[in-house]
Amino acid sequence: MPEGDDDHLFQKRRGEKRKLTATEDKHVGDPAAPEVLYAGEEPNMAVLRKHLADAPRYPIEALGSEWPYWTADAARSANAPVDYVAHSLLVSAAALIGNARWARLGGWFEPTALFGANVGGSGSGKSPAQDTVSDVIHAIERQMQADADMPQQMRAWKEKQHIAAIKMKLYEASVKKALKTGGPMPAYPDDAEPTPRPVPPRLLLDDVTPEKAQTLLAGMFRGGFSLHDELDDKFQSFTRYNSNSAKFWLQTYGGRTSKADRMSRDSASVEYLTCSMLGGIPPENLAPLLSARANDGLIPRFLWACPDDSIDTIEIVERPDAAVAVARLSRLASLPPDEDEDGRPKPVFVPVAREARRTLIEAAQRWRQQSRGHRGLYASALNKARGQALRIALVLELLEWSCTDDPEPPREISLRAIEAAAGLMETYYLPMARRVFGDADAPAEAHAAATLAGWIMERRPASFTVSDIRNRRIGGLRETQLIRTAIRILAQDGWLGSPEHDGSVGRPEERWFVNPGLFTTKH
Repeated sequence: MPEGDDDHLFQKRRGEKRKLTATEDKHVGDPAAPEVLYAGEEPNMAVLRKHLADAPRYPIEALGSEWPYWTADAARSANAPVDYVAHSLLVSAAALIGNARWARLGGWFEPTALFGANVGGSGSGKSPAQDTVSDVIHAIERQMQADADMPQQMRAWKEKQHIAAIKMKLYEASVKKALKTGGPMPAYPDDAEPTPRPVPPRLLLDDVTPEKAQTLLAGMFRGGFSLHDELDDKFQSFTRYNSNSAKFWLQTYGGRTSKADRMSRDSASVEYLTCSMLGGIPPENLAPLLSARANDGLIPRFLWACPDDSIDTIEIVERPDAAVAVARLSRLASLPPDEDEDGRPKPVFVPVAREARRTLIEAAQRWRQQSRGHRGLYASALNKARGQALRIALVLELLEWSCTDDPEPPREISLRAIEAAAGLMETYYLPMARRVFGDADAPAEAHAAATLAGWIMERRPASFTVSDIRNRRIGGLRETQLIRTAIRILAQDGWLGSPEHDGSVGRPEERWFVNPGLFTTKH
């Protein structure tokens, strides 16, 4: 049956091969059928909120002087809340900068890596909104690979391999002659060893094992970007591969040196292990995810976007010019790193401007004090906020620079960027963390009732049974008892009316009628 076929949504039940009675057809298609009593004067719409705190507004003005316009246009084209685009842009920009720049305040350093999650159900627009940014990232990666001229690199590499093989044979022949004649041993040629095969430049890491990721990142000084449409698969991989998987991805947030010792191969050492992460999560998967990962330190490091599904009017709007975003963000991807005394790349450490230090320190102290009044994930998020604010400030500074003609990147993090980053944490990301973590603490019954209520508002059925919900696994609801509990909650809140026999042959089943006032009154 087509997903959107509402007219025949419940007309065919499992195991039934009979025509619907006229009464049933009326129940399915006519919102006015039959006379039913509903609790209260009007339905309680708060059940939709799953015990969520109010969603804060994303202050896109924090993105600088030019990016807010592109972000708003991209969100309109995706018919999605602007949160998803702005959030994806911030995390993606951090990934492009990577180890080319680190933020510094005195002896406190933060790598440019962010973990972000877009929380939203089917139809929320989170995927098309994220795609407006991820498509730009893919375009930048393709351009990097084209500029690298891999065919020419491969030809040069094969030539070196051929020369190295010949020199090795000549060396071996010289050694044999020296051993035979007693003459002096020849010097080992420096260029007789095979060199590593050229690897196309890349930004993105696919669904790879930690071992493979470590190997790839060893050749990616800037770091990587673990970009996913749905983060569920990434989190499931933490147990699919090995017990240290979560630990590895946690290390990629810190930018520290990592060395993987292997039995049969050379060790893969990464001087600055850094990788940003971004993806979507359906709200029904949020509670079990947060519960399963409550103690490994990964979840509090995520920044969350979980806006209300408030886009009521569908618009046909073209995406903003991708070439503009590609040109701007390519400047971030091409930022040159510094070099150490041995000529190896290292980050450029960008200090906080003197006049901006007090603002960040006061915010950090405020968040630390607030953390003492909380427990669990939100307390951990408050303790991570100062580091996130410093990282975000550097990203905002460079995002603003990307829109200018100035060839010289900023040499310090300005007061404007620090204030904007602290404001983002204070007014959006910390309230959003509390909203997300509060939802995770809500009872399963509240989640089920909210899921069922959301489906009712979206599909507007006149009536349904427990079997209808269970068999279609609406919103992931499968357990009969949980569905019945959700129905009772909605009945008490005036959403559903008194049940009656559904007219089917055999064991009678309760049929619940949806309050038509849900669709005729503006709530």
